[in-house]
Amino acid sequence: MSNMKKKTGNHGRMIAGLVIVLLCYAGSAPFVYKQLWEQKTTAAEVTNGESPTESEIPTETETESETETETAAESETEAPTETTEPVPLEFVTSDASYFDDAFFIGDSRMVGISMFGKMPNADFFCTAGLSSWGVLSGTRIKGKSVDDYLNTKQYGKVYIMLGINETGDMPRYKENIAKLFDKVRESQPDALIFMMANLHVSAAVSQARPNIGNARLNEANAYIESLTDGQTSFYIDVNPLFDDENHCLPASKSGDGIHPGGMDYAKWAEWLFTQTITEESRPRELQSFGDALDHVLEGGYAMREEWEEGQFLCLITPTVQIGEEENAFDCVAYRTADGRYLPWTAAQEDLLAEDWILLHHMPDPVETETQEETENQVE
Repeated sequence: MSNMKKKTGNHGRMIAGLVIVLLCYAGSAPFVYKQLWEQKTTAAEVTNGESPTESEIPTETETESETETETAAESETEAPTETTEPVPLEFVTSDASYFDDAFFIGDSRMVGISMFGKMPNADFFCTAGLSSWGVLSGTRIKGKSVDDYLNTKQYGKVYIMLGINETGDMPRYKENIAKLFDKVRESQPDALIFMMANLHVSAAVSQARPNIGNARLNEANAYIESLTDGQTSFYIDVNPLFDDENHCLPASKSGDGIHPGGMDYAKWAEWLFTQTITEESRPRELQSFGDALDHVLEGGYAMREEWEEGQFLCLITPTVQIGEEENAFDCVAYRTADGRYLPWTAAQEDLLAEDWILLHHMPDPVETETQEETENQVE
């Protein structure tokens, strides 16, 4: 009886297992049939000479995450690069002391500036007929070459005006003037370089001598302007000061149609005083009081936009007599327009103001008849 029950139980389990297998097959049959049908269809297409297109062929070389990574990388690569343009500098007017550390290189027109300009402390390397090639090849004037100047003294500004003697061979001129520009920059890395435009000639000279005519001079001037960057090197063009309505040197201002008269050389030199680059050339950016105070404590100067010219804050170290001892201490002082230094305490308006201007050198005081105090005197 017990054996009979065992056999019956085994038969039951076998039947149940068979049912489960049949159910799994029935559930997967549509999927298997579909795969078999697609393979059969593809095989038929290949047999008929039609290969599957590239888009129909599955690939395993790229995963979804890899595709997303490449897309992100491409987006980063294609993002435009932001470039900050340098702030344009403006020419300002200075006095003769501006040229105390200046060096002028030029031809016969530069000789005229040296004779009639009021720049007694500037150095000049100029003579009639001078060219950029002559400078580069070691021409000596009064026993000295241009290298003797550039290699023995540090200049703050270098002025170059050459071209009219070499515009007959424009390619060679451009090559040599560029070499001279680079030579000056290499030997005087901290100097401002001013490329001076060639002065136009009269209409008669321009027509009779086209090699030095105004068309050639304009081409030369355009090229030397291209050498400058407006930050450490500058192009200055005096021609608007003298040109007639046809953009020529008026015959009335020149006996030979090339060189101005003495009075006009003086006028030219005075014009140079209006074409200088100083701290005032940079646009003033308004700052907070915190920025202004930090600047003063670092040795700079600061003023409110509404203050008069010559008024500013600075750090001074006055000496105070206490008993028999003299004590020095730092303090922020306010300088008046006439040059007096006063103790300064910030008002609420000053603390909250956003119109502070940072200065990098001491402005000249306004001249008055009673200016007697010095920088270290505090009232």
